Amino acid sequence: MPVLLREQPGGRDHEDFQRVEMPKILRPALLPGEELVSEGLRVLLDPDGREGATGGLQGGPHILPAEGALFLTTYRIIFKGTPHDPLGKY
Repeated sequence: MPVLLREQPGGRDHEDFQRVEMPKILRPALLPGEELVSEGLRVLLDPDGREGATGGLQGGPHILPAEGALFLTTYRIIFKGTPHDPLGKY
């Protein structure tokens, strides 16, 4: 069965979009004798409904949502990242 393809005028529309650069993953400071078991895994942390990390009623700092990386070491799991606001309100 033949398939007909139709090209849109203007050609490659996807080339008009700007490339979004991903933030660099910064390695965490390690304790003496601690070693990385795996490289950083890029993650996005979202609030789970509790108000403690979103400023809440007490007006604290907004730390969620945040983007960064998780690192597994021989001693602990480390999140290294920064808070961000997808709507640009804060």
